Amino acid sequence: LTIDRVGEVRWALLAVNAGLCVLLMLAAPAIAGYFDEPRLTAIIRVLSVIFVLSALGVPSSCMLQRDMAFRKKSQSELVGNISGSLATVTAALSGLGVWSLVIGYVMQQTVTHTLYIIHRPVPFARRFSLEHVKPLMNFGAQVASSKVLWYFSSNADFLVVGRLLGAQQLGYYGLAFQFASLPIDKVVSLVTQVALPSFSALQN
Repeated sequence: LTIDRVGEVRWALLAVNAGLCVLLMLAAPAIAGYFDEPRLTAIIRVLSVIFVLSALGVPSSCMLQRDMAFRKKSQSELVGNISGSLATVTAALSGLGVWSLVIGYVMQQTVTHTLYIIHRPVPFARRFSLEHVKPLMNFGAQVASSKVLWYFSSNADFLVVGRLLGAQQLGYYGLAFQFASLPIDKVVSLVTQVALPSFSALQN
C-alpha cells in the first residue's frame, strides 16, 4: 500500500462522504418528521458536516492504526474528547441548550481529525485512477456494509423508543444504555483496534 494509493483513496473518500453529507441534509426534514421534532432538521444539517471532516482525517487515522502508532492516535482522541467536553459545558452554561451537544461534538471531531492529520500526514494524490482505487474500495465497501448493518441492528431500539415515547424519554434511555454498555464498549474497541493491524502484519 503506497502513499500514492492512499492519496487516491482520499479523493474517493472525500467524494463519497460529500455525497452522504448532501444526502443527509436533504433527508433531515423527513427524519425530523419521523421523530416529530422540528428542531432536528437544523441539528442534522449541521452534524452532516462531520462526514466531510472525517473524510479528511480518517485516512491518517487508519495509517496510524496500520503503523500501530496507538500512542499518537490515542493522544489525538484524548485531546479531541477534552476539547469537545469543554466546548459542550461552555455552551451549556451560556444557555445554548441542545446546541451545546452539537457544538461539543463538532469541536471534538474537528480537533481529533486535525491531530490525526498532523501526526500522520497523507497528501492528496496529484492523479486519480479508478483502476488503482477500485480494489481498495471494493474491500472497503464490504467492511463498511457490515458496520452499517451492525449499526442499524444495534440501534433499532432507539428508533422505536424515540418514535413511541418522544425525545425526552429517548434521552433518558440513551444515557442509561450508554452507561450500561460503557465497560464492554471500551474493552472491545481497544481489542479490535489492536487486533486487525496485528493479524495483518502476521498474515504471511
